[in-house]
Order: sequence, then structure tokens, then C-alpha cells
Amino acid sequence: MPTRFSAAATTRRDARQQTDGLLAIGQVVTSPESQLQYRVERLLGQGGFGQVYLSRRLGRSKAVPEIVCIKVSQRIDGWVREAYFGRLLDDHPRAIRLFDLFPLVADQAVLYCLAIEYAPMGDLSAFLHRDTRRWSETAARREIAGILE
Repeated sequence: MPTRFSAAATTRRDARQQTDGLLAIGQVVTSPESQLQYRVERLLGQGGFGQVYLSRRLGRSKAVPEIVCIKVSQRIDGWVREAYFGRLLDDHPRAIRLFDLFPLVADQAVLYCLAIEYAPMGDLSAFLHRDTRRWSETAARREIAGILE
């Protein structure tokens, strides 16, 4: 388990989002819940929740893929909400899977972590920005109905 959080800047292709990282590249974090370890590979993005890192699971697991995202936040309220909905939507074909959730304690501070499915094509917002074609009403209704399911 790490003894401190890194304040080192993380390099990204998108310079607009360069920031100090909550986790360090190469850092190994351990889930006290599952006992699985994850090595942080790179910062994927950040937002209202916190930061998301591409990470590699170390060791064996039938339930958790080798490549996951670790979402990390300093706020427990968003973490509890995301964990709740992740469990509620478990195995839904349109939802990002939640594999592990755990607090990470170091230097008298707590970071709240979620190990989630890696979506190489990004989230819905990224898809909509990439696909500039206009959707038909039928296609839009089908997608909205699928999300609301």
C-alpha cells in the first residue's frame, strides 16, 4: 500500500487537462475489499467526480479484467453515489461495469476509488462529439429507451 499520494504533474495528449495527479503513474494501489492490486498506467481524464486512470490489475482474477479504469475522488458523496448505481446496474448491457470499490488511506487523507470497466471508445459524450452525423428520430428514441431501461 502506498505511503503517500503524488503531487507530480501527469502528462496528457490534451494539454488543457494537465493537472496534479491524485495518483502517481506507476503507483500500485491495493483494494482492502478484494485484495486485488492495480498499477496506475496513465491519466485518462478528470471531471466533477475526480480523476480517471487507465490501470492494470496485478495478479489473478476471474471477475476483474486485466485492464480497468480507476476512478479516484477526494469526496465520499460522489463515490457512494457512483458505487450505488454501479451495483444497481450490474450486468446491464449499456452500463459501465463496476468491479471493485475501496478507500485508499495515506498521510491522514482518504481517496475513494472505483475499479470500473475500460471503455476504449470513451463515454457517451465522447461518442456524440466524434459522430457528427445527425441521428434519426427513431434512432434517438431507441437509444433513449435503452438508457432509461
